[in-house]
Amino acid sequence: SEGWTSSDATAQMDLFLNSGAAMLYTGTWDTPDLADDEEKLKDDISMFKLPVDSEGTATGENDYYANCGIGTAILKDSMSDMMKDFISYVWDNYADTAMYEFNMLPSMMPSDADKLPELTQQILSDLENCGTFAQCWDVRLDPSTNEVYRKELASLGMGESTPEEFCENMDKAVAQYASDYFDTEE
Repeated sequence: SEGWTSSDATAQMDLFLNSGAAMLYTGTWDTPDLADDEEKLKDDISMFKLPVDSEGTATGENDYYANCGIGTAILKDSMSDMMKDFISYVWDNYADTAMYEFNMLPSMMPSDADKLPELTQQILSDLENCGTFAQCWDVRLDPSTNEVYRKELASLGMGESTPEEFCENMDKAVAQYASDYFDTEE
């Protein structure tokens, strides 16, 4: 589809839901848009996991990429009994609040999960049985390397470069930018 490199998430979802695209690479945050009123995948939609290599050495069936969870930072000096109670409250209530009040799939198993729709149960089961997860590149890379990544990814997707060229250019960007970024952050 022409213009896909400058498309945003809303346009991509609209294109997919209106049969303008055969596949949509997305995450669990989009599940509500892909489900019907009974929270089952719409009749003309299915899902699959990313394929694994035939040797199973790089990525296993239960390995996933993950963007982030509920990142929380607390100043060391603020860890009072009240703060401990608050963190305990969040930990104990996050899954149910996310699932039952906001229809958002939590990273922890909610209570009464067996009463949820089959699709939701399957996704929660996959999360619970995750082997190894890796953060997506754009979550971990420094801003300069990330800029190169976005440009190289578009070039690769449009067939303007090869996978080997993509890897070579990314290796150069990581060597040039990322090591300085992570050295100063320690």
